Amino acid sequence: GRRGGASVGYDMPNLIPNKGDALTLLSAVLFSVYSVLLKRLMPSHDKVCMPMFFGFLGLINTLMCQPILVALHLTGLETLEPMSGQVLLCLTLNGLVGTVVSDLLWARAVVLTSPLTVNVGMGMTMPLSFVADYLHSGSANLHWQRVTGASFVF
Repeated sequence: GRRGGASVGYDMPNLIPNKGDALTLLSAVLFSVYSVLLKRLMPSHDKVCMPMFFGFLGLINTLMCQPILVALHLTGLETLEPMSGQVLLCLTLNGLVGTVVSDLLWARAVVLTSPLTVNVGMGMTMPLSFVADYLHSGSANLHWQRVTGASFVF
């Protein structure tokens, strides 16, 4: 069989049974710490240039993550391949609209209000979009799993 790439990924979840749950919890904790530190360490919103802040944040992440990507490629856990121009364009547009704009708006909201208010509002988008989709389309996709999952956020 093929070595590396996707074939390795299928065997990894069996090594650590609740790895995904633990990583999700860790991600939530780190995001909450990031939100609180952003509010606490940022001076008032008119003294901070948010585009520059996120620019430096992206630069630091890029520089720190490059060695990790190279190590994953060299060990065979991940395969890095060149991208086509169309894929690069789609990823760039997605990054600009889906990440840059939303992060700027999120950070501005955290500085203007509080991390709790902003993150509760973000958390409510999933169940509210579920309800809006149901009300708009009138579809009968009300499986008990979806309703239960959406209700946990409320």
